Amino acid sequence: MDMDAAHLRAQRARVDWDYLHHTLFVLPGNDGEAVRAQQILQALPAPHILCSRQRWGAVLEKEMPRLRASLNAAIKTVCIVEIPGQEVDAAGHLQCEQKLREHGLQVDIVDHHFYHWIDRTHALSSLEQLCAKINWQLSDFDLHVAVNDRAWVPGLLALGLSTEQIRTVRNFDLRAQGHAAEKIAAHTEAAQRWLAAGKLQQQDGVYVLERSTINTAVLVQELALRHEGGLVNIFEGRKHKVSFSGHPAVVDALRQTDFISLGYPMPHLTYGGGEASFSKFFGLKSAADIDPACHACLLEKIRLYLP
Repeated sequence: MDMDAAHLRAQRARVDWDYLHHTLFVLPGNDGEAVRAQQILQALPAPHILCSRQRWGAVLEKEMPRLRASLNAAIKTVCIVEIPGQEVDAAGHLQCEQKLREHGLQVDIVDHHFYHWIDRTHALSSLEQLCAKINWQLSDFDLHVAVNDRAWVPGLLALGLSTEQIRTVRNFDLRAQGHAAEKIAAHTEAAQRWLAAGKLQQQDGVYVLERSTINTAVLVQELALRHEGGLVNIFEGRKHKVSFSGHPAVVDALRQTDFISLGYPMPHLTYGGGEASFSKFFGLKSAADIDPACHACLLEKIRLYLP
């Protein structure tokens, strides 16, 4: 962590200890933003922290047994970071969150994504929202981690970061996702060689990813760093999922798309996020196999959605 003793003393003098002492923070550890949030809360330290063991796609229903066991008389608020409930009651409330409110607890939601069943988009990243709640002053590194999460490479370039500074932030994110440092370095070198050899070409405004031995997150990162402004349109269709990242207008259109009419099986879940000024992402997951013809139809629609 980039926190020396003087920095922590200043932060501890600034933060809202009343909120910290009476709040249970429930948060994942599945990416750089989440790990940074954990680091900040643990460094203070906040007395009530529940770190989820779930990876991407964490839902509150699976966390409730541990959450209930973590409650005590001092806790008046539960602050839930990027772990939405999935089950919706007749009034449109997420059941797990509503049950906490019925228990007399205040429920604070920190998120900036949209999900198939609820829209929690926000102009600020979850890290920025959390730091505002506790009155933690963002360091440069905190801001870089936050911008990486909400605006990815285009946002980091807009901050004026160099290519190597961006890789440092991205490496923190990738390591938080469970990738070993030496593997990240090897995949970065492989991606650079692969792209230099012209093995990934844009097709009518979109890069279509095929399976490769190179880590996808590293590959698209290096691809974005080769483009002025970092904005690239990337499509990936797989057996049980499809994803797009790139121009925000395309993601906005995808959110309104009728996937059933394109042949995508039900049930399926959609999700995404990003920042309107830079880049957004969209994903769809299905338990059933997806016909490759569906991906082909969707790709044609995406090209029509491009500004």
